[in-house]
Amino acid sequence: MSLIIALALIGFVSVAAPTSNSIAGVERYQASNNCTAGYPIAMNVITTTPSTFEVDIEEEARQRLNFYLENDSLKIARLYIRDLRPDVAQALEGVRVFIEKPDADVNTPIDDPHYASSFVLGLEDSQSMILNIAPTLSKLWYAGDLSPERLAGKEAMQITFVPHPLDFVTALPENFTLPFRCLTFEVPSQP
Repeated sequence: MSLIIALALIGFVSVAAPTSNSIAGVERYQASNNCTAGYPIAMNVITTTPSTFEVDIEEEARQRLNFYLENDSLKIARLYIRDLRPDVAQALEGVRVFIEKPDADVNTPIDDPHYASSFVLGLEDSQSMILNIAPTLSKLWYAGDLSPERLAGKEAMQITFVPHPLDFVTALPENFTLPFRCLTFEVPSQP
């Protein structure tokens, strides 16, 4: 009986903790060459002002995204933000994430169709976030901001990070930085 439980636990651990470079049954699309595990690495930095980065959309991802959007079946489109390092992230309530809206700022409401999500940092030295941006991409598709023609010509998607200070703080400190290693975008097979 204990052998069966041990084997079950080993199977659970291998399923629940996939290696950092693979997720079973998912195709991965890298945003930059900085996503390698080697060091030293170049870091991207979110500062006090909104910061826009481009995440590459590979041809296969673009075709898959177009197919799912056209068929109203896009349920999952993941944006990975890897190795956030909140060393100097004092007074930060969270970070808002906007898709294809480089002019987003702290006054842009979260009911804007380009708003994808927000994340809050924990206390760890390095952390990664996974956001499902499928609902936002679907909204942009139906609003006409993302069309088959526009998607066909896109090699990258603009991701804007807007740091949001705590309510009792009027502004983030001037030395505020939130470095991260890279962005990764994937469109897995849909359920």
